[in-house]
Amino acid sequence: MTAIRKYLIKLEEYLLVLLIGAMTVVTFAQVFFRFVLNSPLAWSEELARYLFVWITFIGASVALHRWGHFQVDIVVNLFPDNIKKIIESAIYVLIMLFASIIVYYGFVLTQYTSVQLSPALQLNMAVPYFALPLSGLLIFFHTLERFLFNDNGGKGEEK
Repeated sequence: MTAIRKYLIKLEEYLLVLLIGAMTVVTFAQVFFRFVLNSPLAWSEELARYLFVWITFIGASVALHRWGHFQVDIVVNLFPDNIKKIIESAIYVLIMLFASIIVYYGFVLTQYTSVQLSPALQLNMAVPYFALPLSGLLIFFHTLERFLFNDNGGKGEEK
């Protein structure tokens, strides 16, 4: 499971770099064409928006893997260690439940939108919406891995 996790997180990080780079290039091209050439691109804003959606959802998975999401643990820290473990286990289960809901309804939404095309790019709308179930699957996998195999109390990535 560790080898799969390492490969998966590297793949997610490379995908994020690629998506951020593409969004930067598309946005720069739009600014250049609009203000320098006085001929704006019709498709660039739409593509940048879809890239941003993918960056957001894949980034959420990477942030969960690194345990970088916002959390308030002041109340949990008041409990003894054995109670903390139970609370952390409950948190993992709730995250996996939420991720399962995202996956299910993300696939439903992707299926419903698969008959639509985007206005400027004429892209099948299932492509931008697929970021939702994919992100849910990644979040579920990272949480399950941490729940089953990680004994660092859920704080940060082990070295």
